[in-house]
Amino acid sequence: MKKMLLLLTVFSLSFSGTVYMMYDASSDWEATAVDDDFDSGALKVGYNHPVWSCGENMSLSVGANLTLSPSVYEVGTDDLEFSTYSLYLLPMYKLSDTMGLWMTLGYSAGDYDLENSTSSYDVDGGMSWGLGVHYKVSDAWGLGLGYGSASYEVQENAGASNDFDTTSMSLFGTYSF
Repeated sequence: MKKMLLLLTVFSLSFSGTVYMMYDASSDWEATAVDDDFDSGALKVGYNHPVWSCGENMSLSVGANLTLSPSVYEVGTDDLEFSTYSLYLLPMYKLSDTMGLWMTLGYSAGDYDLENSTSSYDVDGGMSWGLGVHYKVSDAWGLGLGYGSASYEVQENAGASNDFDTTSMSLFGTYSF
């Protein structure tokens, strides 16, 4: 029993990081001949795990996020739904004890679904990046604003292929443990 408690204590201390909930407040997409806004943004959840820090101001984390509710674009009476997941590196620079700047560079993939369509679509992932600012409200809680972009390739089962790029302005809340 003592060994089990010791293992639980050691493992609980090794899991530190930040979880976040993010909403793409202003989301935009561009395909081969179309450039338009999504009618509703995506709600995402993510986790950042610290892997390196240099002094008090610089840190590097690895992170991942997943779409809980997709971005939606209305196409006539049908909806195009686009959901994503991402893996990335996140360097952060602290300006003060409460304010920090961050950027991301990583890989995003997704799922593209058009209602009432007989075609199926495959989404090949691509590079993603982002920039933002984070404000610590307390030791554990924070708020932020970010801008991000990702590139994908959408292939229809009929053989057609289109580049599909997204950009978004996001609001997020964080909890660090």
